[in-house]
This record gives sequence, structure tokens and C-alpha cells, in this order.
Amino acid sequence: MQVVTAVQIGDIHYPDIREQTIADLKDDALPKNLLASLAPKKLQKVFERIATNVQENANCGILICGDLTSRGDIGAYRDCVKHLARLLGLSDLENCRWHVVPGNHDVDRHDLDPGQSPYPALFTPLQDVWSELVAARPLPIDNYRMSSLPKSEFGIAIYSLNSCVACGEWRRFSEKMLGTLTKQVRAMVDAEDDAGKKFNLLSEQLDSPLVSDSHLTDLRMHLAELNPNIVPIVLAHHNVLPQATPRADIYTEMLNAGAIRSRFTALNRIVVYCHGHIHDDPIEIIRSPRSPSSQLISISAPEIEKGFNQLTFHYSDSWIPLGLEVSMYRLQPHGDIDIRPNIRIPFVTPSMLCHVNDPILMQIASLCRPTYQTSKVIRDALDGPKPQFASLAEKLKELEWYGVVEIQNRDTRDDRDLRIRRVLP
Repeated sequence: MQVVTAVQIGDIHYPDIREQTIADLKDDALPKNLLASLAPKKLQKVFERIATNVQENANCGILICGDLTSRGDIGAYRDCVKHLARLLGLSDLENCRWHVVPGNHDVDRHDLDPGQSPYPALFTPLQDVWSELVAARPLPIDNYRMSSLPKSEFGIAIYSLNSCVACGEWRRFSEKMLGTLTKQVRAMVDAEDDAGKKFNLLSEQLDSPLVSDSHLTDLRMHLAELNPNIVPIVLAHHNVLPQATPRADIYTEMLNAGAIRSRFTALNRIVVYCHGHIHDDPIEIIRSPRSPSSQLISISAPEIEKGFNQLTFHYSDSWIPLGLEVSMYRLQPHGDIDIRPNIRIPFVTPSMLCHVNDPILMQIASLCRPTYQTSKVIRDALDGPKPQFASLAEKLKELEWYGVVEIQNRDTRDDRDLRIRRVLP
């Protein structure tokens, strides 16, 4: 089988995270070298593991979900980009391998002119930081950005979207509401000479998630023509499903989330949607009965102090997409980064197996029994030349993605000892 990997990095919120350590430090008088040995910084621990995963997986993609900073602090945004560039070696990587999107906390909305639309000028300072420090302009502002790994004919295609185009827009209070204001508030408005301050008294600034309809239309048209051997990943900052934690606020959910979901599920193909924003890590799958082959897989990355996700896409030798494994790397209170049990999401079903032109795979499937057997027993029963145990193990794992067999000890180091049973009649 073939695999393609990508790491998904959630909200960083630099510099808030900069000094956070894994210890509960109360004594500031301890020597700095002792403190560093006792309590390494969370950001450093997590990014060291991310860097290791990127180095160990050829052509590994990097998905950065936005909110590099907080409160629109461009200086902190610049410092965060420096850290990312240094720790992940972004300057030395091909631009196609990494994507980053704006977050609502990345943009500075404090000095906006209420008479002008903030989009797209609001994102220019962020793009300038990337141009200066990494010699790249990765932010998707005027439309989506796309790249392919490892090839344009197979693997994954990453599409990054700007879901913050409405950040900084103004919602003006209605004349009906103004008519009910008390005389005291009206007097305050009339007494204010500055037009901007007067506007602030009569309106409120929005921080509302929104993807431009034109960007979404262009993206859907591109996805509709995408090679079936490619799994698309759509990267944005905001979630398309409401978060699990109840939230009482105005316009905090994606304003056109329903349009996004309906367009993607109508494509009758797999679409993986990666986001941050909610500081949680749910994985949710949306299907449409009108498009039986559709799956919109929404994967949220936690904030960086908790860890990151690694996505591993599995393909057959002929690059048929078989399924996705999500590995959740999480920083523990004791300082190590542990991996939760992988979440496996199949892309194929047993009925699809009849369309696979692989006689050896079909013969192996016919030899699997409802009771557990070892891979050695199955190999001995094969007609003709016997494949190597490593090749046999790959075929058995492919059958597992199709839902034909169950492998009890998938991670064993000895391919001869795999224990398999057939789960279909």
C-alpha cells in the first residue's frame, strides 16, 4: 500500500503560549537552567515532536489552522512566524508541502475606518510578514490556494480557504432600534464630534466566520473535476458544524456553513475539512443519502498547548484511496507526548471490492475464515508462487479497509504472526 501524511496544527496564540511550561512553577527564584530542566516549555515540546514527524514522513504536508497570535498583534504574529520557520524549516521546504490560513485573532480590527470595508486590506500585513521572513505568500486571501502531494495525479490535494473575510465588518443598529434609545444615549451621540466614535455608538463590529461565495464556487468546480485517486483536504480556520460547548453570542458560527456542507456532500466523493478555532478536537462525518459516496470528514485540531493531529491517508498500490487514520498526539501533564488510539475512517466498502482488478487480493480474501488464522496459514494455502510475508500483510490490510477482514494485531512487527478473521459472510 501507499501512504501520504499531513500534520494538522491548531491555534497557537503566540505570545500567550510562549512561557507556558508543563510544571506548576511557584518559585521564581530558582536558577533559570534548573527551571528549564525541570519544566520545559509546552510549545517547544509539541513542535519538536511535529518536526520529528515531518522529517520521518517523506513529503509530509503541514496544515496550520490559523490564530497564530491573539488580539491582532502583528508583532506577535511576526514572532510566531519566525518560530514556525525555524522549528519546522519552512524556508527549506517546498511551498506545496505547507499551508496556513488566517484566523480571526490574527487580524487587527482596532483602527478600521467604519466607512470602508476591511477586506482584503486587513490581511495585507500578515501576508507581508510571510513574504519577509519565509519568502512566500501562502495566505489564501483573494481566492483559495491549492497544492498536491506527492503528485498531481494521485495522493492528496490541499486547498486553503479564508474563513475570516467578514472580520472587522460593521453591523449598524437599525433606525427602529435607534428610535427607542433613551434621550440620554441620543444626547451622547449628538454631542460626539468624531464621526468614527459616533459610528461606534450606533453600531458594533463583527467577528463572524464567512467564506466568500465566489471562492466557494470556484473551489467546488475544481473539486468536481478532481482525479478520483486524489483525496482533497480543505483547510480553514473555522468549523462548519456547531461546537459541542454551548455558546451564547451573535454570529459566531459560520454564516454559510450550510452552503459549504451541501456543496461538498453533493460532490459524491470524500472531502476532508480541517480546522481549528474551537480549541477542541472532535472528528465528525457528514453524509448525504442523495450522494451515497459522499463523506465530508470534519477534523478539528486542538490548541497547540494540547498537541496536534497527524493524518495518514492509505492507498492501494494503484492509488485507490482506501481510508484515513487520525493519530492524536497529546501533551501529557508529566511532559511526554502520547498518542491516543488511532481513529480509522474507511473510504471504501465491501461492495467496491468487486471492481478491483487484483486476482491475488481476491484469492487471499477467499481463504480468510470466520475464525482467527495467522498470515502464515493463509500464505501456505495460496496457489502458485507464494508472496513475501510483507506483501501478504499489505494485501490483508487492504482487505481490512474494505471491511472484509479484521486484523487483531495490526501493529505487530512480525508479518508472519498477523491474526486475521473474515467478518463478511
